[in-house]
Amino acid sequence: MSNPQTEEDKEARRCVNDYLNHYELVSIGILSGLLDEAVYRKWMRGPFVRDWNAAADWVQRERWKLQPDGTWQYYGQTFMNYEVMARRWSADAIALDENSGGPPSPEEAGGPSDEPIPAARDGEAREGAAEATPGVDDEASKGAAS
Repeated sequence: MSNPQTEEDKEARRCVNDYLNHYELVSIGILSGLLDEAVYRKWMRGPFVRDWNAAADWVQRERWKLQPDGTWQYYGQTFMNYEVMARRWSADAIALDENSGGPPSPEEAGGPSDEPIPAARDGEAREGAAEATPGVDDEASKGAAS
C-alpha cells in the first residue's frame, strides 16, 4: 500500500496512517509529560503494543524515503515515539532500525510514502523524544533517533 492506485487503497492508507498518528501523538504526550503514562499504560498497554507489532512492517516501509538522486535514506524518526513507548512497555515489542529490512526495491518506488522528508531549518536540529527518554535502552534510542 505504499503506492496505492485505487481510491479504496488510498483511503485504506489514510486510515492506517491516521491510526498510527494517533498512537504517535499519545506517545509524544506521554513523553512530554502532558499525558499520564501510568493511566494510559493501565488502560491500553496490550492493544498499544499489539498494534505496534502488527504495524512494524508498515512503519519500516514508511521510514525508507526515496531521495532526489534515486538513493534510499532511512528516517528512524517516523513513528519513533510510538516505538519508544511500545518498547518501554513490553520486551516483546518489535525494535526497528535500518538493519531490520533494507530499502524497497526500485519497482516499489513512486508512492506517497517515498517523498523525501523536508530538511530542517538552519540551526534547527531534527530531534526526537527518544534521545533522552529514560527506560529505553541505547539501541532503541539509536534506531529511533537516526
